[in-house]
Amino acid sequence: MTNLRTMALALALAGTAACSHSQPARPHSPDPLASAPVSLLLKRGRAFAAAGDTIRAEQYLVAASNRGARYRDVVPLLLQTCIRGQRFRAALAHAEHFLARRPQDDKLRQMTGVLYLATGSPDRAREALETVIEDSPESAEPHYLLAMAHQQMGDQRLAVRELRAFLELEPTGAMARSARAWLQKSDAVADASDDDDGADDEDTGSRAERPRHHRHHRHHRSAR
Repeated sequence: MTNLRTMALALALAGTAACSHSQPARPHSPDPLASAPVSLLLKRGRAFAAAGDTIRAEQYLVAASNRGARYRDVVPLLLQTCIRGQRFRAALAHAEHFLARRPQDDKLRQMTGVLYLATGSPDRAREALETVIEDSPESAEPHYLLAMAHQQMGDQRLAVRELRAFLELEPTGAMARSARAWLQKSDAVADASDDDDGADDEDTGSRAERPRHHRHHRHHRSAR
């Protein structure tokens, strides 16, 4: 599952937009795969995936799963195939399906959270990732992803909190460098916002003084 998790994380970090019309592929009826042995379904599914034919690869892998193929032989490649084909909603539908059968699988739940991010559902991503963090508090990656969910939801304060939690658990490496760069950018934005607020206050004060100045001149004119 490691390669798949890495791919999905990269997908989320890149902020890739989801394909809103992607749906899980379904074999046409009558199903020509219904009588094929599981070993053949897996073999052809892998071959289609390697060739870049994501639709047929998905069909064969789903058929293999329906026929009783082992989870580890189907699901990682199935999700990977959908992601490589930029069929993120299809990948999410499969992830949700298998997570319902394996609710204790935090790796799959994290993947589902990433796919929620990729398909524009940060609130659901937050729920999934908070569950992963609760179950695996020593894992750093979910904190980074949760920061992304908070950012998508417009809560920069909570995003910063999760980035700092991530860095406490994983202070080195490529993701740590990315987290620090993100924090520095957030600090710069906050500083700029403070400066703008100060400038607005000064401008407001200047405008408030001007009417008094004009009234003073009017007083002298009338005295003349």
